Amino acid sequence: MLQKSLVGVYLITVAFPAHSQIFSELLTNNAGVTVLLSIIIILALVAAKLVITIKSLKKNEAGFNDREEKYQRVIAECRNTEAELILSRNKLRAILDNMPFLVWLKDADGRFEVVNEAFASSCGYSVKSIIGKTDFDVWPQESALKYCNDDFDVMRSGLRKEVEELIVDKKGRTWYETFKTPVRNESGQVIGTAGMSRDITDRKKQTEELETFFKVNLDLVCIADTDGYFIKINEAWSRILGYSIDELYKHRFLDFVHPDDMQTTLDAIECLSNGMEVLNYINRYRCKNGSYRYIEWRSHPKGKLIYAAARDITDHKKIEDDLRASETNLRSIISSSPVGFHIYTVNENGKLLFSMFNDAADTILHTKHAPLIGMEICDAFPALSGTGIPEMYAAIARGELGTQNFEAPYSYKGIRGVYDVRVFLGAKGQVVVNFVDISERKKAEDALTASKKLLEEKNKTLEQLVYVISHDLRSPLVNIDGFSRELDLTLKEIKESLDSGITEANLTTKLNLAIPDTLKALERIRASTRQMDALLKGLLLLNRMGRAALQIGPVDMNAVFQQLVSSFAFRIKEAGIIFTIGQLPACQADTTQVTQLFANLIDNAIKYRSKERPGSIDVTGEIDGSDVIYKVKDNGIGIAEKYKEKVFELFHRLHPKETDGDGLGLTVVRQIISRLDGTISLDSVAGEGCIFSVKLPCSGITSETTKKEPQ
Repeated sequence: MLQKSLVGVYLITVAFPAHSQIFSELLTNNAGVTVLLSIIIILALVAAKLVITIKSLKKNEAGFNDREEKYQRVIAECRNTEAELILSRNKLRAILDNMPFLVWLKDADGRFEVVNEAFASSCGYSVKSIIGKTDFDVWPQESALKYCNDDFDVMRSGLRKEVEELIVDKKGRTWYETFKTPVRNESGQVIGTAGMSRDITDRKKQTEELETFFKVNLDLVCIADTDGYFIKINEAWSRILGYSIDELYKHRFLDFVHPDDMQTTLDAIECLSNGMEVLNYINRYRCKNGSYRYIEWRSHPKGKLIYAAARDITDHKKIEDDLRASETNLRSIISSSPVGFHIYTVNENGKLLFSMFNDAADTILHTKHAPLIGMEICDAFPALSGTGIPEMYAAIARGELGTQNFEAPYSYKGIRGVYDVRVFLGAKGQVVVNFVDISERKKAEDALTASKKLLEEKNKTLEQLVYVISHDLRSPLVNIDGFSRELDLTLKEIKESLDSGITEANLTTKLNLAIPDTLKALERIRASTRQMDALLKGLLLLNRMGRAALQIGPVDMNAVFQQLVSSFAFRIKEAGIIFTIGQLPACQADTTQVTQLFANLIDNAIKYRSKERPGSIDVTGEIDGSDVIYKVKDNGIGIAEKYKEKVFELFHRLHPKETDGDGLGLTVVRQIISRLDGTISLDSVAGEGCIFSVKLPCSGITSETTKKEPQ
């Protein structure tokens, strides 16, 4: 390539001496060598042929006898030469116009003499229309002024100029790398400038992204060469090692390596020189204060360059050393601890093996651990498979995860319970697990939670009772008192009339006027007493329901609903309701209480059916983990969102004038649910119906897949 370039320079000097300087300059630039070499070869061949033709004409001129023959020969030669020149010009234009660069030639006044299609396209003109124009004719004022100043600097200094500049044209914002060189005539006088620009927008973007990556990365990031020098580093190097960036660039990175690590470092560089990655390699680097830091490397080679990311693991290494030093003490502590200990080790294949235990582990888990030594974790403790716990232990053993604390149930053969577990890194490649049995504590916590929940329900019921006593019972008492006063006043008036000697006729008239009001007052008094009686009976019912002894056991819900269908048969038929019951799983509850619970829900569905469509009640059940969920769905009048909680309150009725009842049905349901350790939820849209979802403990008795059968 170098020989071809030199030949090209020589030929172009012979053919176009006025332009030889520009081509020489451009050829020394690697970016333009390959493309311009093609142009130079074509031009050189044409120029050489022209020289040969002219010399041939001069040599043969003396031999021509006939003057006309001589001129005819010259004309023919000139025509051939002209044709070749046109062809060469066209080839040159084709090469210029297909170059991916912007190419131009200007005279001393800054007027364009030659441009290629890429240049013309960038400023929105045709090639022909640009010739003779200046930068101010084709570029914005600010850009044109800069380009003119650059041209002036090149012509004044006589030196080539390289710049990176942003050009705003019809394509948008584009970064170019521009080379400008002076053009000289045969006497060496500068008569213009020539230039070439190439699009470096992608390169600029990549450079900016690389700079951002280097700037924000907290790890040690660098580009180095296999000769041992840094090419590019980030600020983390200065922060960790204490040297300035300039100090690090001035030295080979091998100058900072600990003497004991030098050979392994050279071996790593050798691997990189051979195109192999070096991962997780650790060596020590000297800090400015004389101390050393452990650096862990991940390096990737590309030619003579090394792309590497490293991390300061000095603190991690210190922890490992401390752990290693305390291993003997740890073993002593483990063996004498009342807390159960398991130790697992990651072998060379990455498998986690059970490697150590203490006496307390045998006692807590009620099993002998000695036969398990050397087994993989899931072989030693099969119930851990699929829980993610073995993977967590392995990650901690590899130093990828810190200390973990959690509670975990375990049930396999003779080992059953809930355990409080703490897991942490032991020696390198080992994970230590200590644990205590908290089964009794969990039972106590569950009992406490249940008691708390029951207490909350009792308090809520008590609040409602206080409200009933202060409002619902007070209201009929006020009525009784008020109407009693009216009766008292009426009787006093009659007595006064009798004492005053009223005539029989006037007394009769007075009595006829007083008796209707008196009867109304008596009826209202009786109504108030009936209301009080109903309230008191309701309170007594709730009290009995709350105190009734529970007989918890498996409940055949299919039998329960067959009984309920029989009980509600007349009302269902009278209301024209379609009652559908699916195959129901059994639950763990009190049969009497569960029967009352669902009787109230069915009664509610019948009572609040819609008058606009035939009624339907649909009962389904499915197992959900350790629970069973029963759903009672109807297409009745539904319950608005704002009343979904109120309907469970004591004596609350949404439509007291349209339906019978005492407002206790759903209150009883919630009380029963609370006593049976279950939950109830309501999903309803006003005008569309309700779905009551009842969750109760599963009895463990399986049933067939749910299927609906009309009843």
